[in-house]
Amino acid sequence: CSSGPALAHTAMRQAHVCVERIAGLHVPDVNYAAMPSCTYCQPQVASVGMTEAQATEKGLDFDVGLFPFQANGKAVGARHGEGFTKVLVGKPYGEILGAHIVGAGATEMIGEFVLAMTSESTATLIAETVHAHPTYSEVALEAVAHALFYVIALPGRGLDAAGRGIASVSRSTGQAVSTTITSFNKALVSAVVNLLQRSVAQILAAIQNVFRSS
Repeated sequence: CSSGPALAHTAMRQAHVCVERIAGLHVPDVNYAAMPSCTYCQPQVASVGMTEAQATEKGLDFDVGLFPFQANGKAVGARHGEGFTKVLVGKPYGEILGAHIVGAGATEMIGEFVLAMTSESTATLIAETVHAHPTYSEVALEAVAHALFYVIALPGRGLDAAGRGIASVSRSTGQAVSTTITSFNKALVSAVVNLLQRSVAQILAAIQNVFRSS
């Protein structure tokens, strides 16, 4: 008798456990609490663990992290900005209670949360794990960071060391970065224009020399 929806990967894990125990090996029970569910539509949908409503109904204390695909570099570049990641982080230990992803590559990314739940890893370890950039996997990192009150790509929550709201610090920092990028772009454009002008001048001078010598 199976627990939960009849999924192919659930049956596969059940078969592994059954055969290995018949062979006399000691293997853990099937972890139905960390069984991923995937829907192969467009955009993709994937989830594992509890929903926010289920965690609330159980009376659990937890934080919720959210991150939109619109703020992910690869998603924007690939024009797949629709969707989001939502993660539930238990308190006070930081365990992953559930994760839900809607967006490009969701059925691939859910594996990170399944591994975290199976290995009893914490949200802090996920946040401290380097995720390659730009990749869709950063959406998972950012959602966890948001639940932990970190600030990475979106304004966070809480206070910084100076007692200021992190969101306001993030906005001011973002404005400063934007100004720096704008100045850099202007300088870059100016340098390219100057280079082109010199190149054109050199080409014209070479042509004039050809006519003079002919």
